[in-house]
Amino acid sequence: MINSVRYSQFMKTPWNQIEAIDTLIENLNSTIGATFQPSKLPWPVYLQANPPPPPLQSFRHPLKCGVPNKSSNLMVWFGSGIGKSAEILSDRLRIPFNPSHYHNYHFPPWILRSSSQLTYSLIPAEAHICCPVPSRPPFNPRMTNHTTAISAPGKVFLAGGYLVLDREYTALVFGLSARIHVLVQDIDTTSGVQLSEIIVKSPQFREAAWNYGYHLTKDDGGIEVTQLQGSPCATASRNPFVETALLYTLTYISSVLPTQTIKPTSITILADKDYYSNPSSTPIAKDARHQFLDFGVRLQDAHKTGLGSSAALVTAFTGATLSHYLPPSIFSLRTQEGHSQLHNLAQAAHCAAQGKVGSGFDIATAVYGTSLYRRFSPSILSSLGDPNTPGFSNRLKSTVQNTSPQKWDVQIEKGKITIPKGMALVMCDVDCGSQTVGMVKQVLEWRKRDPVTSKNLWDELQSRNEKLASLLSSGDLSNATEAFSAIREKIREMGTLSNVPIEPAEQTKLLDEVTAHVEGVIGGVVPGAGGYDAIVLLVRDDAETLDALRKFLAGWGKVKLLDVKGEMDGVRVEDGGLYGRLF
Repeated sequence: MINSVRYSQFMKTPWNQIEAIDTLIENLNSTIGATFQPSKLPWPVYLQANPPPPPLQSFRHPLKCGVPNKSSNLMVWFGSGIGKSAEILSDRLRIPFNPSHYHNYHFPPWILRSSSQLTYSLIPAEAHICCPVPSRPPFNPRMTNHTTAISAPGKVFLAGGYLVLDREYTALVFGLSARIHVLVQDIDTTSGVQLSEIIVKSPQFREAAWNYGYHLTKDDGGIEVTQLQGSPCATASRNPFVETALLYTLTYISSVLPTQTIKPTSITILADKDYYSNPSSTPIAKDARHQFLDFGVRLQDAHKTGLGSSAALVTAFTGATLSHYLPPSIFSLRTQEGHSQLHNLAQAAHCAAQGKVGSGFDIATAVYGTSLYRRFSPSILSSLGDPNTPGFSNRLKSTVQNTSPQKWDVQIEKGKITIPKGMALVMCDVDCGSQTVGMVKQVLEWRKRDPVTSKNLWDELQSRNEKLASLLSSGDLSNATEAFSAIREKIREMGTLSNVPIEPAEQTKLLDEVTAHVEGVIGGVVPGAGGYDAIVLLVRDDAETLDALRKFLAGWGKVKLLDVKGEMDGVRVEDGGLYGRLF
C-alpha cells in the first residue's frame, strides 16, 4: 500500500510552507529498510514511529550502503521520537543519535522513501527545536596528510617453470623493476561519527573503485568484509584479490590488536605501465615521481604482460595495510620478522583469492626479490579453513607468526643467483596471452601418466638449471648461451611429451633468431609456464644492444621490448609524499 504523509518544514518564520511527500510503505517483517535522499530543504525534518518499533536487537542485519558524499544511502532508522535516544545503523555508520541534538551533526534533511511494509505509522515530530543547518552530504571524508606507501615487484621465471610445483626441485626467479604501489590514508570524520568503511580505488582504470564495509564476526571468525553497493563512483564487479587481501589483513590486525579500532581508510592502487600491453601515453598526475599512465580501459579488459601483477598487488596491499594499522613494534618491513609475516599472510590471502594453493613463487619474489626458490608444503595453508568460520582468526595468526604445529618449510635463498655485472635481464611482450592454468593441468596429468620418464626429464632439467644459476653467480658467461640452449631443449621435450606448447614453434624461432643476430644477446627462454605471451633475455646492459634489440623486434610483429628489467629488491617502503596529487 502507498501512504502519503505530510512533513512540516520548520522555518524561522512560522509555518509558511507545508510539503506533501509520497512515502512508499511496503513490507516489514523483522527489519525496516529505508533509502534516504537529501531533500531541497536546508534543515532537518524529524520523524517518529508511533507506536515505537520492537527492541533494537531484533532488527540488526547487514545492509548495502552508499558512500560518503553521495546522495543515496541505505540505512535503518530506529527511534521513538524527539528527545529520546535512538540509533542510526548501517554498514558504514554507527553513532548514537538524539533527535533534539540533530543539528549538531550538521546532517542535511532527508526524504524518507521506505521499501518496507510498515505496521507503524510515521508521523511528523511534534516539535521542531533545531535551527537551520548547512545543506551538505552527511559524511564528508577528508584524507589526512600522512600516507603509508609500499611497493612490490613483479617476477619472471628464468628457469624452473613446472619444476617449482614439486618441493624436490627449485626455481630461478627474478624480481623486476615494474612495481605495484599501494598508498593508504586515514579518512577524517566528523567528531562523534564512526565510519566502518574502506575505499579502494585504482585510478588508472575505468570503473575501478570498490567500497567495503567490515565488522568483527563471532566465535573468533575474524573480520567479515562486504562490498558495498549504491555509489555512482563504485563498480559493481568484484575484485577478489583486493577483497580477500583486505579480509585476511584486517583479520590478522584484529587478532594481534583486539582492542584497537580499525579506522576508515582510503587505499589507492597504482601500477607501473609495463604490467599491461598498449597503455595510453597520458599520465594521471604530472607531478608524480612515477609516470603512472591512464590505461583507458576497465581492469577486466586490460591485457596483462604476465609479470605477476596479482601477486605484487596482494603483497603491496597487505604490506601497506599492515604498516598503516600496526605499530612498528608489532610489524615493520625494515625487519626480517616483518618480511616473514608479510610473506606468510600474503601467501594465505593470494591462495584464497585464487581458490587453490599454488607454488607461491610469485608472492615470495614480491616480498624478497630475486632468489632461488623451493616451495612450501601445501598443507600449511590448506589447513587454515574458510574465513569467518569459528577459530579462523587464531589459526591465521598462528600461521602468519609461524607458531602452528606445522612450520613453514619454504626455502628462499637470495645469495644463490644474481644478475652479472654489466648485464640486464629484459622482457619482451608478445601481446598474446596463454591459458596458464590449462597448460599446468596438462603437464601434471602427463607426469601422472608417465612418472618414470617425467622424473628423469625433471631431474635432468634441474641439473641444467643449477648450471645456469652457477654461471650467473660467478659472472662467467662464456658458456651461458649453451646453458640456455640446453634448458630450452628439455623444455621442448617436456612440451612434446605432454602435448603442451611450453615453447611453441613461433617462440623457438624468435629466440633462435634474436640470439644469433643481435649482438649482445646472451640467451633467453619462454618464462614460467611458457606459451605465447612473452620471452625473457639476458643481454648486455648498454644502449647499443638495447637499440639493436628494439630494431630487431620491430620487424617481428606484435613483439616489443618492455622498459622493465630484472632487479634484486623485493617489497619496499616508499615515501608517500613523492607520488604527487593522486588522491
